[in-house]
Amino acid sequence: MEKPEEFSQETIASEKGFIDGIIERDVWFRTIVQTADEGIVIARPDGNYFFVNERMAEMLGYNQEEILGKSSIDFMYGNSRDAVCTARKDLNGGRSLRGEFKFRRKDGSILWTQYSATPVFDSQERHVANFAMHTDITLRKQAEEEREHLIRKLEQKNAELERFTYTVSHELKSPLVTMRGFLNYLQNDLQQKKTDYLETDVARISSAVREMQDLLSEIVELSKIGLVVHPPELANLGDIAREAVKELESSITEQEATVLIDPALPDVWVDRIQAREILVNLIENAIKYRGDNPAPGIWIGQRADQDPTVFFVKDNGIGIDPRYLTRIFNLFEKLDPHTEGSGIGLAIVKRIVEVHGGTVWAESEGHGKGSTFCFTLPGLSE
Repeated sequence: MEKPEEFSQETIASEKGFIDGIIERDVWFRTIVQTADEGIVIARPDGNYFFVNERMAEMLGYNQEEILGKSSIDFMYGNSRDAVCTARKDLNGGRSLRGEFKFRRKDGSILWTQYSATPVFDSQERHVANFAMHTDITLRKQAEEEREHLIRKLEQKNAELERFTYTVSHELKSPLVTMRGFLNYLQNDLQQKKTDYLETDVARISSAVREMQDLLSEIVELSKIGLVVHPPELANLGDIAREAVKELESSITEQEATVLIDPALPDVWVDRIQAREILVNLIENAIKYRGDNPAPGIWIGQRADQDPTVFFVKDNGIGIDPRYLTRIFNLFEKLDPHTEGSGIGLAIVKRIVEVHGGTVWAESEGHGKGSTFCFTLPGLSE
């Protein structure tokens, strides 16, 4: 950052005397600047303020006395600090300027202003001050930032929709091809009176129909997330976990699995039904990928020392190759094509967590090392 130019006390006194003379002598000038809707400041060539009107002080959240004598850089935010040095150099070179500055108010909030600044010369053409008027454009800048955020979000959603449409159409082709093929077999077998094959043909067609029904059901469920939202409520995550375990009681018993729940799980502000869906899917996933483990174990807990708190569902199953830790959340992604399910479960988990403003990820050291699925739930707005 450029070092402010040094001025002698004699020069400073001359500059201040010149400007103070105008302010004190000209009642019209004093009245206009003190009642203006714009913030008005007069600074020495080195940037130190020696006049600030009431509106500028109000915009910054300070008293006028708290601002006087300080440098403009003291109130700037981020990149505007460097912009001030550039503007000061141009003003000191005799150029008038227009632009935008980003200030930090006394309370820490941001003030955006649109300014016009011009150098001031005395009767002997000495550069004695810089005069600037600031208009508060904070609301406009916030609206622009919100618009840009919404545009980026819409672009992201459009990209997701394109991927979703392509993936769904691709996955639905598989059972359709199966049905078409075995319908042809069925027709040929009927024509040739090969009754021994009819039962097999019908069974394959029925299996493909069930597969398509499951796919369509889960696609509908995924599409509703974020659209059909139950009223958020403050609920204990431990209670929700116990509800999920009860829902899967038959599968847990059948596989002789053990599910342990941290008794200290906190209250969270969530859509309770969707939060339970997160845990149901993750517990089902742990059971499905237990491998040959005769004693599958599942732990539901938290890392309370992190902000926000990280919740997790951990298992001692087959584990995940670290290369695929992000890929597994993709729609219809199945690392093992021979396992049951459509590959939508983890995509549903990801979508629910993101609707709640959180993030989800998987951790594993590799094959045979088990997996940990982590997620945050910052909560929905009341």
